[in-house]
Amino acid sequence: MGDTKKNNKYFTLILVPHAEGEARNYKIPMWLCQAACIVIVLFFAALFALTYYYRDLKSTAEENIYLKEEIKDKSVELNEVTRDTERLSAKSDEIEEQINNVADILGVEPPGIGEDDKIDGLP
Repeated sequence: MGDTKKNNKYFTLILVPHAEGEARNYKIPMWLCQAACIVIVLFFAALFALTYYYRDLKSTAEENIYLKEEIKDKSVELNEVTRDTERLSAKSDEIEEQINNVADILGVEPPGIGEDDKIDGLP
């Protein structure tokens, strides 16, 4: 019975050569084999986890690059719309000034834009 316990504590590796020569016998403690298996399993688990996180970060980085380009494009478009709005506001002021000049020349009250005369979306 004591002999069986002793055999369970070691992993025996026997190397037999193809050609002449004697077989070699290596005894490795069982705890060392178990520890090596655990380390290998943990290594592959960490490798798969890191691969998953790498792919996730890579796709997030690609999405961020795309969004930055889109924001840049929208910023340029917003600047163009702002310039157009300022130009239209300046023309509107010029037209209002011309209306007041014509009303002064004719000696009449300048027409005011009432609430009913407003165009939708304009002040």
